[in-house]
Amino acid sequence: MNKNEIWEFISSNFISLSTVISGVLIIILQQMGKMTQSDIATATLTIVILIATSELVDKSKKLDRLEAIITHGFDTTLKVTGSTVIKKYGNAEDGFNYMAKKIYSAKNSIDHVAFAQGVPRWSEQNKLYEKATIEVLEANHVNYRYIAGVRGEARGRLSKIIKFLENSKIKRFSAGIYYFGEDSFPGFSFMIFDNDEIVVYLPNLVGGIETGISIKNSDIVEQYTGYFARLWTTARLVDLEQAKKL
Repeated sequence: MNKNEIWEFISSNFISLSTVISGVLIIILQQMGKMTQSDIATATLTIVILIATSELVDKSKKLDRLEAIITHGFDTTLKVTGSTVIKKYGNAEDGFNYMAKKIYSAKNSIDHVAFAQGVPRWSEQNKLYEKATIEVLEANHVNYRYIAGVRGEARGRLSKIIKFLENSKIKRFSAGIYYFGEDSFPGFSFMIFDNDEIVVYLPNLVGGIETGISIKNSDIVEQYTGYFARLWTTARLVDLEQAKKL
């Protein structure tokens, strides 16, 4: 220990050290016959007071350390909350409208996982979403990776993959597949835009209103990009010929 560390230790443990030193001195003086019974009683009471004070100071330090930990955690929470933008969409139409805008504004990459149960779509917002997807894919300014969850005989997502791979104008689209049973778990779908924002669609009750959220937070998005990377490494990646044979 250097001098600074020694002085810091002494200042932090002054009462405890004083208690130990006092006790040792009392024992020495008693052995030398320098203390009366009255002196010993007074000294003992003093040591008891010092011990009690030491306990209180120690507990106070522990509380200070606990407060510092809590404060640090709270500051971290505030920092995360302050840099987070969350939007909720109360229906599929609002969600598709927002996703269409995000597709058009994407600069580098779109990673798309479609694990939710597929349902027929006819709304104008869904048409806008499909139109945005085609136009951005044909423009070839973003890498688009698509992971489809295929259930039983449902071929909608496979048909979409084949359509994109057949389009000679599209150069930066790639796809992977997972097969699910007819009664598989109610998965969810999400899209990651430029590794900066995610839009998540959660499972809904049969016949219920679909809801979704978009989240813009680097820590949260990082979790989803890591999850997508894991899915991509274990998915069945397909080219056009392979997709047609499925």
